[in-house]
Amino acid sequence: TAFCFGPLFSPAWIWALTPDLTKQTLSFRDRRTGVTVHIIGTMHYNPHSIAKTRAIIRSYGESDRLGSIVVESCDLRWKLVQKAQPEGSFLRAVLDNEFQAAAEAGAGFTGSDVILADEDVKDNDARINRAFLSSVRDWLDPLGGGWTAISDDILRGYAASVDPASLSERTLPPSAYLDRSDLLDPGMLRGAPVSLVRYALAILIRTPRKGILLLGWVGLLVGLLATRGFDGLTYTEGALASAAGFALSLSVGLPLLGRVYLVALLGERNEILAKNIRRECARLANSGAEDAVCVAVLGLAHCNGVKRVLCE
Repeated sequence: TAFCFGPLFSPAWIWALTPDLTKQTLSFRDRRTGVTVHIIGTMHYNPHSIAKTRAIIRSYGESDRLGSIVVESCDLRWKLVQKAQPEGSFLRAVLDNEFQAAAEAGAGFTGSDVILADEDVKDNDARINRAFLSSVRDWLDPLGGGWTAISDDILRGYAASVDPASLSERTLPPSAYLDRSDLLDPGMLRGAPVSLVRYALAILIRTPRKGILLLGWVGLLVGLLATRGFDGLTYTEGALASAAGFALSLSVGLPLLGRVYLVALLGERNEILAKNIRRECARLANSGAEDAVCVAVLGLAHCNGVKRVLCE
């Protein structure tokens, strides 16, 4: 019978690992196939996440339980990364990441390449652009129900992807999902500065135009903060300007970017990731390897939403 349990059903041996290795992870069975899925939630390029990914995959491999490794990437992105920074290269060391680390750690155990579970990056970009334009149209139409539509999407998106336990039709308790303690894990936080630097370098190297725009934008913000805004303003004027800027951010930035993030970047991609993970679970089950584990390496923000779909 296919079923789905929370993290307490994880194989007993996993709890013998150091406590850090059980943070930011979800171990459960896919409801439809019964195959065990172990999601490793990561902060991209974070040394703590990379070390955890390697350790968990090696542990499954050494115990002959590693069935397959699924990563949050697509064919185009994966080929570009493998070409630009192959194993052993200088750039591979500088831009060390959890996806290549997972592939390298499992290479001697699975006998096959990693499974690429994400949609094509071009399709992803097109979908995000459509979602943003749709949000702009709705934001400009408050009397026609646009603002209500944005609000409903944000609330539904948050519940489905971030806090599935809050859904009325929930089947799992809050303890079955990641929570703020996973986000505030000291080991991951210590590696956050390295992660941010690597992320910026990766964008600058792979897409120089986007990288320059990003660094310019960050530099402008830092410059404004360092100079405390604009010269010539009184304390009251400065306070009013800050309040107006904050209100503008809430009224424009939150509806537009919040909807794109929760619906297009998270919700819809969670469905795609879960579908491809479940397809791999079905392959394992059909090949007689239903006792093997499908390890999925995903960005931390995708974990709860993907688990929710796989437990339906």
